[in-house]
Amino acid sequence: MGTTLPVLDAAITDVARLIRSGKSLAALNAVDAVLTWPTLEDDDRLRLLNEAAGLAIRMDRFRRSRAYIRQAIALAPGDAAGYYELGRSFEDDPNGCDAKARRCFRKAVTLNATAPTFRAALGRAMIRNNEFRSGIKVLCKAAEAAPAEADVLSVVLDGLREAGRADLAFCYLTQARFLAPGDRGILQLWNRAKYDVAAEKQRGPKASLAPIANESVRPFLKLYREDAAPARTRRDSTSMNRAHIGRLRAFRADRG
Repeated sequence: MGTTLPVLDAAITDVARLIRSGKSLAALNAVDAVLTWPTLEDDDRLRLLNEAAGLAIRMDRFRRSRAYIRQAIALAPGDAAGYYELGRSFEDDPNGCDAKARRCFRKAVTLNATAPTFRAALGRAMIRNNEFRSGIKVLCKAAEAAPAEADVLSVVLDGLREAGRADLAFCYLTQARFLAPGDRGILQLWNRAKYDVAAEKQRGPKASLAPIANESVRPFLKLYREDAAPARTRRDSTSMNRAHIGRLRAFRADRG
């Protein structure tokens, strides 16, 4: 029993060494071995699970990352970050599920409603699930809660662009440039948003899918008819076409 803790500490140290050296697969296998130790403290287990989950995501091993994250959530069910990471693993996975990602982000926001990172991720996921109106509102709240944080605004920009509201994203990023003029990340996002707005203008307004049955209900549209009477031109004394030089001179004279 006396040698159990030193051996376990050495195994945990070896995991950290493998991660620093870039041996990702060996590090994951070492984590799996350490997690089987029954004497491993919950704090150490949770830390290893979070590190392994992030490492697996960077390796594009999304199913394995979700296995680690679910174990971490079982240890800390009230931690919003766990549900956020689980949502990210679904979102980044080419074979993932946007609906599951949205549910995970929703849970993260429920547990921590003050984190703009979670709210921005939820808004973008809602857009990807065709919840455009609600998703735009959530993205706007995230941008207003973090008006100069590039990480949050990057997600907001992606979501609003996918919703066809690049103009709204450009407004938030213009404000961010004013608040943080020296932030290069915000400058890059502002340039992206500016390009998106120009591209949307070049494409032109989207045509309505619903045909208009009655021409009389078209807004701001003046119809031309060949049988219509010609418009009458005013010919009263105040609207006759003549020079107003005399009036201008009189005005100047009155002004002194």
